Amino acid sequence: MRQTLHLSSGLRQRFEQLYDASPISLLSLDADDHITEANLTFAQLLDTQRPALIGLHLGTLIAAEDHATFIQHLTRVREQASYSPTSERCTLHLINANAEKIKMRFESTLAPAAGSPVIRINAYHVTHEGDESVQRHTDLAFINRQLQKEISERELAEEKMRQHQDELAHVARLNTVGEMTSGLAHEINQ
Repeated sequence: MRQTLHLSSGLRQRFEQLYDASPISLLSLDADDHITEANLTFAQLLDTQRPALIGLHLGTLIAAEDHATFIQHLTRVREQASYSPTSERCTLHLINANAEKIKMRFESTLAPAAGSPVIRINAYHVTHEGDESVQRHTDLAFINRQLQKEISERELAEEKMRQHQDELAHVARLNTVGEMTSGLAHEINQ
């Protein structure tokens, strides 16, 4: 049980590391459009620290000319009748800490959560017109490689755990045989 808890804790930490290391900007919004989670990629893109983003209303980071687009986007996301895996997309500009505009492509989905649903956003930095599909494929390939690596590591850890359990069972059988031999030798002596 301790090994399972330790393995679970390790996997959770690894997930958090992957979340922060993702080349895609990831964030979550609560029902009032305040940021509840953001990865380091998003914080670095905006030239700020992650703690400064948590609790901030996302609308304060949107360029003034894109506020209507942002509101329409969130309205479409919330109007999804069921929590389907489809996502809504829009392109808009964010304002970073240096008051520079950054063109972003948002892919947002509504996700169930305790209390009220949250909006999960994958934000892609668009550096050139038409470049967003190239970046997305590159990002997805990177994520796929990372997930394959994680799966392989987990399978390796599970195999090692099975080997340790087999070795422990073997040692237990040897111990039992040793005790029986000792008991038999004692009886023969008597």
